[in-house]
Amino acid sequence: MAPASFGYRLTSIKQIMSNSDRLFTTVFTIFLLAILSYPMFAIGHVAWHTYSQDRLYETSAVRTVGEITGYTYREGKRVKGVLHQGGYFAEVTFQTPKGAVTVTTEARYDTPEDRKAMLGWDVDVLYLPDETQRARVMQFWRSSWPDIFVMFLLLMGTAFGILHLTFRSSRSR
Repeated sequence: MAPASFGYRLTSIKQIMSNSDRLFTTVFTIFLLAILSYPMFAIGHVAWHTYSQDRLYETSAVRTVGEITGYTYREGKRVKGVLHQGGYFAEVTFQTPKGAVTVTTEARYDTPEDRKAMLGWDVDVLYLPDETQRARVMQFWRSSWPDIFVMFLLLMGTAFGILHLTFRSSRSR
């Protein structure tokens, strides 16, 4: 039996390299998609939860008028690696059939002039009859689910872009 020619050996090596490149590309793509799938799932879950809460408030909440009655000072703190800034936060008091309820908003007032000017303002409040402490002060609140949904779409676009580039480059070999 005659030894294989140099050209045949070179062709065999190229085929082996080509197959290993495809294997590496496939494994790398699966790994990358697995890594991207968790943030996509998490962001999608948060967007859905936020949207569900918005729908709950739209259908079940009671609308009333509250008044800014004071301010609460909170120190800045780090929770699970996220820095929550401190400052003065508005306290809003509103009436429910069970009596007066006071909630602290997430709106921060740093200057004494702002705090003095806002004191006594009437504000719209939405609250769930069973959970009055989770009231939303409409002047200081906006839905975040559209922003979260856009982040989800960006991650999906990134994942599909990576897939497209990966398989386009593996087909051109």
